Amino acid sequence: MAEYDGPVGERLWHATLTASTPVPLIRAILQHLDSPPLSTADHPDNVLHGAAWHPASHPARTTWTAPDRTIAFESTPHATADRWTLYGGEDLDRVAWTIRLSAGVPHALLAELAQTAVDLFPSTTRPAPRPLPAPAGWLPAAVPAQRARGRQPTPTAAVVGG
Repeated sequence: MAEYDGPVGERLWHATLTASTPVPLIRAILQHLDSPPLSTADHPDNVLHGAAWHPASHPARTTWTAPDRTIAFESTPHATADRWTLYGGEDLDRVAWTIRLSAGVPHALLAELAQTAVDLFPSTTRPAPRPLPAPAGWLPAAVPAQRARGRQPTPTAAVVGG
């Protein structure tokens, strides 16, 4: 996927995705290409820090990892080809899908991808939403059951098998 500066303009940025990339992440990129937001968004760092993803800085890159180690968002600020990489799977030692984004990708799209990843793979450290209290409705008074007059049959046990 790529975004160009007009129908015959220069390429502004590009992305490559593997076949097993989760659909909500693909949808986020396509929606951005279809109608980019007019306002500027937060940097993806803010979204990931707010979701308790763990940052690890290396000399050439910074990697944010989800608390359950199923997804990571990596920035290599000095790279020209793959400046941003979002990857995941059941375990980061066995990556199942990857999105690579070049330099020039808008911060609004990066923040949207980060938010989609956070929503798609919710952290176990975030508090669970509180259940709503049940409405206190008015219940009619119980009607006492009528007892039948006379002798009641005695319950019997059945023996199965033998």
